[in-house]
Amino acid sequence: MKLIETTISETTVQMQLANDVDPEKATEWLAFEVPVALLMLDQHNPLRDPATRHLATVQRAALHYVQDAISDEMQRLAALIH
Repeated sequence: MKLIETTISETTVQMQLANDVDPEKATEWLAFEVPVALLMLDQHNPLRDPATRHLATVQRAALHYVQDAISDEMQRLAALIH
């Protein structure tokens, strides 16, 4: 998956990924929105200050949050199967 778009507001981070950067060629998409309050960000670089935003840090925190949520759901579903 390749990062297509990131939108950061005061309250949320929205990201869109696809299996191809060309929307015409992409066949798989993943889009999600994470509340900023739930992200583990570096306290020395607050998100609310646009001059000090580090996009990669924010994107990584959002992806980590989603990864944890997906892992938790997969474990829950696995428990239902076994």
